[in-house]
Amino acid sequence: MKYFNEYIRLYRYLHDPILFKEKRDKVTEDILFFLETYVNLVGVQVERLRKDEHEMMEACKLPELYSMEKRVAFSKHTGDIHFYIICIDKVIKLAFELANQFDDECLKEIVKKYEEITLFRKARNNLEHLDEKLIKTDWFRKDMGATINYKLNVNGTEIDYSNNVVEKVHALYEELIVRIDLIIEPRKAQIDELWARFS
Repeated sequence: MKYFNEYIRLYRYLHDPILFKEKRDKVTEDILFFLETYVNLVGVQVERLRKDEHEMMEACKLPELYSMEKRVAFSKHTGDIHFYIICIDKVIKLAFELANQFDDECLKEIVKKYEEITLFRKARNNLEHLDEKLIKTDWFRKDMGATINYKLNVNGTEIDYSNNVVEKVHALYEELIVRIDLIIEPRKAQIDELWARFS
């Protein structure tokens, strides 16, 4: 799985290290840090879900219908699906925030291009309001146990945890970074010179 460490390379260029006055610059730096964290967590969660599925398959081989192994494997899978959805939701929210902080139309267009990722928000809401929904419908019991080709249906919303989604999340982040590099280019040499004095 691919992981990113662009924040370390970029954070000093997001604000002036001497005249550091603008709260906005620090907010931009923090948003980039957490955006990259959640982009990386999407990959971590997909790897966990692959392991969970293997554990569920092994647990299903046991003869006891309601074994503790099955219960634990199912619980891990449910928890990891939920956190996977949270991570993707955070990626898109933080990407929008980053584009707004820079107030850059190109960044905003990049994020809009990947808006389909926001479909995960509906599934997240379904899981987070599970207590209310259990009274009205049995979708949770039906849906959470059935995955096909790394896809799961959560009350009518398809949750894709194939590499296809990870690649889209990575592509979004990579495009944002390319644009940020262009934005910071005019002040990069000056900031490098300032930081060199402290080395």
